[in-house]
Formats: sequence, structure tokens, C-alpha cells
Amino acid sequence: MSFEKWYINEVDADDEFFGAGVCSCGKKGYHLDCQNRIFQAKKEWDFISSLVNELGYSKVVIENNSAFGSTEKIIFDKLDINGDFEGYERSDVLESTSTFFFPVGWIGCCGHLVIKDSFEVVSFGSYIGEKEHIWAYHQSISLETLGKDRKNTFTILKVQDVENTTKVLKSFLDSRYVNNEIVPKFNRQPITLEDVDLYFGIRNLLTSKYKGWFEFEIS
Repeated sequence: MSFEKWYINEVDADDEFFGAGVCSCGKKGYHLDCQNRIFQAKKEWDFISSLVNELGYSKVVIENNSAFGSTEKIIFDKLDINGDFEGYERSDVLESTSTFFFPVGWIGCCGHLVIKDSFEVVSFGSYIGEKEHIWAYHQSISLETLGKDRKNTFTILKVQDVENTTKVLKSFLDSRYVNNEIVPKFNRQPITLEDVDLYFGIRNLLTSKYKGWFEFEIS
């Protein structure tokens, strides 16, 4: 295996974190294991992007888009900020048939989804990125600010990889509960769990979907 051009360009780029000639691992030069790790991460990111594309999201078309103009004004008024908010670019806004996503964020927030019909604003946290949040919203995963208000019904439909499924479940459920109550039921699927806070499991659920570790349903 040799070094790929895209990886060489990434290492050589004079970015703000590492500088030219330093790999994302923080060490100088090129490394085959880092190239492979980054390549796998890019593939998974492309998969997540494809899920968002399948939901009908694309870059907003601003010309002759009266809905965008009025929605932009409403959200900026609600957030009490102005249109020259640092880092905000209209061209980065995403649109679907029912929503706009505005990448206006700060510490603890990566942006806001606006429902076109009601102008309801759904603010996203910063634990994961905007596309993961958009996917989660459309899976009906509760994104409430307070954990006590985040409740979903989570059903495990089919387990293909017991070890990794167990690890994913432990990312949002108590480890002892997973070991003692859920794992013994893997041979009796489906398994339905009530009142589950899935927020801190979103990233791992997406990885599981990408890897095919287990199938699940959320309501």
C-alpha cells in the first residue's frame, strides 16, 4: 500500500491546527495507518451524507426563494442576532421540502433546523455534527436540551454482531443493565425498550447502521 495523493495533500496543507507537513495524528510525515483510518472515516462520513441527501436535503437555492428570505429573518430575530453573524454564509444553508438548516452556532450549538410550516426552531447541540443531528431529527430521536425530557421507544430488530451491538448499547444505556437484561434476550428478538435517552448514542447508532452490526427501529 502506498500513500494516496489526497492524503499527501491533506498532510502538506498548512492548516490552522497542525501546520504543513504534520499528519492529523500530530506527528510529522505520512503514516499508512493514519491514511487508512482517515480513509475509513471519510467513507463513513460519505455514508452519513448520503442518508441526509436521501432525506431530500441540498444546498439552498437563494435566487427567487421568498421562503428562505422570510425564514432567515424570523430565525435571526428569534435568536437575537443579525445577518452578519461571524462565520455564517447563506450558501451553507441546507433545505428540504419541509425544513431549512441554518449553520449558525456557538459553543454548545452547531446550528438550527427551522420547520417551514410552523417556523418552529429546533436547536442542535454540539456533541455531534449537523448532518448527524438532521438524521436523528428525522428518526424522531428526541433532541430536547434536558436529558430528562429525551425519551424514545427503541426496538432492536436483528443482531448481526453481538460484541459491537453490546458496545453501542452501552454508549447510551447502563452497562450492567445491558449485560444483565438485554444481552440475554439477543436470541429472542425483537427487544423493545421504553423511555430511552438516545442522544448520546446517535453517532454510534449511525456507525452501527454503516457497519451493519444490528437493525433497529425508533419511535
